[in-house]
Amino acid sequence: GGYTSEYAAVWEFIIKDLKYNPGIKVIISATHTIITLGSPADISGLPHVFDNFSESEVAALIQEFCAIYREFERWEQYWDMVKELSLLHPQSQSQSDPGGNQPVPVPVRFHVGVVVKCISRLPDLRKHDYEGQQSPSPVGEVEALSGLRHRTFLSGLGRCFAVNEEMIRNPVVRASLTDGMLGDQIEGVTRMLEPFVRAGVLNKTGAFSCQAAHWFYNLIHFEGRPNEMPGSIELLVEQAVASLSASRLGGCVQDDLFPVETSFQHLLNETLTMHLPITASLKSEYRTKAQGFLGDTKYGFIDFYINEKVQWAIGLLRLGHTLKEHQNRFHPISGKYRELPTKGYLVIDIRGPKEGGTIVPPSDDLCVLYFSAQWNTCVIQMREMADKTVMLSL
Repeated sequence: GGYTSEYAAVWEFIIKDLKYNPGIKVIISATHTIITLGSPADISGLPHVFDNFSESEVAALIQEFCAIYREFERWEQYWDMVKELSLLHPQSQSQSDPGGNQPVPVPVRFHVGVVVKCISRLPDLRKHDYEGQQSPSPVGEVEALSGLRHRTFLSGLGRCFAVNEEMIRNPVVRASLTDGMLGDQIEGVTRMLEPFVRAGVLNKTGAFSCQAAHWFYNLIHFEGRPNEMPGSIELLVEQAVASLSASRLGGCVQDDLFPVETSFQHLLNETLTMHLPITASLKSEYRTKAQGFLGDTKYGFIDFYINEKVQWAIGLLRLGHTLKEHQNRFHPISGKYRELPTKGYLVIDIRGPKEGGTIVPPSDDLCVLYFSAQWNTCVIQMREMADKTVMLSL
């Protein structure tokens, strides 16, 4: 079908130009490639005119949809706020100065498919939340984020970031994407990851192209994630420990030495994520700061922080190394984490078998994990509760 010339600048961004026949225009719906194996034409190599919107073009498209859905009030105000959210932005918004180390601002652009999907989602969100009300109230940032991070919305982003399922199931690819989802830098774009760049999932440096791509692959990678937060930080830790892979833990042992702390941190990051809802925000190596006694600022890093209503913090160590120091970081007067909002916290000490090893006295702020020599079971000494033994996953 045709499109009005009034929004020509917008449509140029989602219409693909076929140089072989200048009179033919093809609209690719929110993705870079057609992945249907039986497709009669291969257009994956054709360039886009552009692959992202500017802010003014987003506003023009929003205005067009506002004209269509006049029955919904305050659309303009809603989207003035929503289009500022990081969900729509590419992850890389600065680049290095060729002549130095200072970052140079890059004009922020908006992911085409996500913008269009957000707009199409809004009528459903408004009808569901405000059905029967004559005058819908404006939507705030918290409500907007909740709606856009909801499983209903994220599960519909498949066409925005479409990649063949066989590629996603590849163990090497899954491991790389998991590294990216857990905050690690993907080491270069290999041949296996090139389809993810073409589909707009990753950028050329190996980072997720935008927050929506990160959330979408988080959802399908950890597809069994719960809808609600665990009832307590203790329950979350128990679930995460039981979900650890015995074989992967065993594979971290080198020269009969106990695995390094980063190995546990990486694996626990993955299993903690599995037992949190998609709307939860789990931060690893979360930066903290507190005022020192001499007026200076003391900075620190907490291993895990869930910055939701629960405000849970977890510090990690192994074999009792600097245990007292880790506990003192939460001291309400002198601790470097004292200004971090916390409603619950734990210091986790990771050790080998309990029998025959050093027994750590129970403490109200401490969780000791005693792993068996085969890494297939773990005795959890949680605070001052009775010990609990859990079986690990394969």
